[in-house]
Amino acid sequence: GERVVPASSWDTDYRRGVVTFEGVHPDSAFTFVAAYRYLPIDLAGDVTLWPRVDPDEEEGSRRRVTGVGAAAQTPGLQGLQRSGSITRGVHTGSGRDATIESGLRLELSGEVAPGVNVRASLSDEDTPILPEGTTRRLDQFDRVFIGLSARPGTLTLGDITATIESGRFARLSRKLQGVSATTNPMDLGRSYRLGTVTAGGASVRGRFRIQRITALEGVQGPYRLQGDGGEVFILVLPGTENVYLDGILMTRGASNDYVIDYTTAEITFTNRRIIGADRRIRVEFEYTTQQFSRTMLFADASAGAGRTDSGFPRFEFGVSAIRESDGAQFSEEFGFSEADSAAARMAGDDQVLRSGATLVEYDAQALYTQYLIEKRVVDGDTLNVFVPATSEPEVGRDVYRVSFTRLGPGKGSYTRSGSALNGVVYTFEGPGRGNYDPVRRLPTPLRRQLVDVRTVLRPMRSLELKAEMGASRVDRNLISTIDDADNDGRAFVVEGAWASPSLRVSDTDVGRLRLNGEMRSRSPDFETFDRVRSIEFEREWNLRGRTLEAGRNAIPGVSETETSLEAGFVRDDSTGLSLRIGRLRLGDVYEGDRTVGAVRWMTLGPRLEYRIDRVVTRDSLAGGRESWSRHFSRAARGDAAASLQPFAEIEAETFSGTGAVIVDPEDPFSGATESRDFLELRAGADWSSERVRVGASAERREEFTDDIAGLEGGGLVIWTSQIQGEYVEPGRLRTGASAGIRLLDDRIPSGDAPGSASGRASDALLFDWTGTLRTG
Repeated sequence: GERVVPASSWDTDYRRGVVTFEGVHPDSAFTFVAAYRYLPIDLAGDVTLWPRVDPDEEEGSRRRVTGVGAAAQTPGLQGLQRSGSITRGVHTGSGRDATIESGLRLELSGEVAPGVNVRASLSDEDTPILPEGTTRRLDQFDRVFIGLSARPGTLTLGDITATIESGRFARLSRKLQGVSATTNPMDLGRSYRLGTVTAGGASVRGRFRIQRITALEGVQGPYRLQGDGGEVFILVLPGTENVYLDGILMTRGASNDYVIDYTTAEITFTNRRIIGADRRIRVEFEYTTQQFSRTMLFADASAGAGRTDSGFPRFEFGVSAIRESDGAQFSEEFGFSEADSAAARMAGDDQVLRSGATLVEYDAQALYTQYLIEKRVVDGDTLNVFVPATSEPEVGRDVYRVSFTRLGPGKGSYTRSGSALNGVVYTFEGPGRGNYDPVRRLPTPLRRQLVDVRTVLRPMRSLELKAEMGASRVDRNLISTIDDADNDGRAFVVEGAWASPSLRVSDTDVGRLRLNGEMRSRSPDFETFDRVRSIEFEREWNLRGRTLEAGRNAIPGVSETETSLEAGFVRDDSTGLSLRIGRLRLGDVYEGDRTVGAVRWMTLGPRLEYRIDRVVTRDSLAGGRESWSRHFSRAARGDAAASLQPFAEIEAETFSGTGAVIVDPEDPFSGATESRDFLELRAGADWSSERVRVGASAERREEFTDDIAGLEGGGLVIWTSQIQGEYVEPGRLRTGASAGIRLLDDRIPSGDAPGSASGRASDALLFDWTGTLRTG
């Protein structure tokens, strides 16, 4: 008969897959059935890193040991190069616990067939300095890919980066998991040329978002990134973030500008960038909150005909297409009930919410907060309000376990607080007085599509004409047909550029004239995949109180038209002057005129630069006419090879207008910060030699806040000084230190200083030292 054999009666050789029964005679005959799971990995039986030493060799004899990998022992793979490393370390410091850091990097490259090269990579590093990677799971390693390259092009499988930069609208930069292929340009004869063709398909690892962060006075971080719906527990995909400070792209790294913890989605700035309430922080990144099936297809191709004297095609044509869509099993993946699906069908493009309350039995030992329903009269209306159950309720009264969702400042009725009950408790404050509501947000399946067509014509050497058109279709709820009328959008841009021949005076080339004109238009519902405008577009055009969503119009649902004309004179060394005038119109809501002038003197002597930017706006939401002027000037040494590099800068802004100040509910001083008059003086110098680099700078910023936020005659003077130094012995020692101080001469009435957690401006003193010593 059949019986279950206890584990103590048999032994398993997991490497060879052999089961041995204890106490069974070798000649015994019987049948057994085993259930097991296995990893479908075909590994070589033996991998030898160093050749064996003959044991018969005399003791003490020496023999050269050379590395021999498995690839080198396999016929046809002798040309492959292997490299890799495993690192372990401990990171500690004042005010923090010690943490263990680790890293793994394996690389394989070489020729596997005549004209065919392979490159494979596997890496996982979780150090703060090189933060590519957050987990050891294979599907979450930073880079797991195999790439093949040959004369026709390249093929990549695994972790890929989809990048399209050919046009104005079809911009794309995503980290995906799938396959991509790129062909090399080729001549087709008779002056026809096929450009690069790129195509691919993959599963989407995350969602793209741009977030504006309100800087706090004297706080370097951490600053937390959030999801589109205000989710605070997200995972940022490693290496996808771009951090901008005052419109300038920062560099990641403990010895650079900032570090990021991808698991907690928190950014901390280093001492190189002292943070104050006047700093502007923007971050674009990809993130994921949970796994679901979303795929992306992309393609980009271009071709040209003819050839100008400078070697460019006389006519170019290009097309790009991108499609992103959730899977057909979306409802099953998220466990939608019939009621959930019905609610999603009726919601259209609106947010789908369902009750977060679940009826439970009262449990005095529960590890979560339990709630009761209590009726309250608010503004004449009787509302059912959830209140914490502090003791066992009377018999027959319902008890609930409630999930709350953060909807944003002023959009909910409950606030989050701590309690001795079971940790977090949500308290009813009234409609519009909280950030949370007792609801659960249901996701809806999304599909986005974009096609972009572009042409370039060069009828003569000095003239270039461009035209581009994009069409988008975005369905934010594939389950519902409601609100589908606003799915489609159109956009176009036409551009012309002309450059004169070199102007000569007494046989001397003095430069050339340039003229550029552009018109761009977007329909109300046009949408791109990535940001296609300046990171501070709303600030440049004084769109105060508005935060732009990635890919959408400045005001969603409102058409957008921008025109500009630029004229300039430039020499080969970038010395020159330019004047640019532009107009932006957002439906009937906003109209702005912007003038930008610049003068540059770039020589081996002093390098001088001056720029003025003035925008005049008429905003129906602000209710008036406003003018904002920005000035920037810089003087520096022209010889970039000199050891000593001094510089001086002056920056100033002035604002005037009759419109109301539009503020962000999360930052009451945001309107004042964006529109505050200030004067900033900055000077410093850098000195470097073969092994030593030293730099120092000082800055004085005076802010004038008259008639801002009800403060009369107030102001603020900020002093900032920084010094840093580094000593390097190549291959052995690298050590550096930096220090910074920020002092505030607060002339604002006590309790009104913007940006400080306590309501009063605060000073900051920062110091940091790092060092690396290699021995052996």
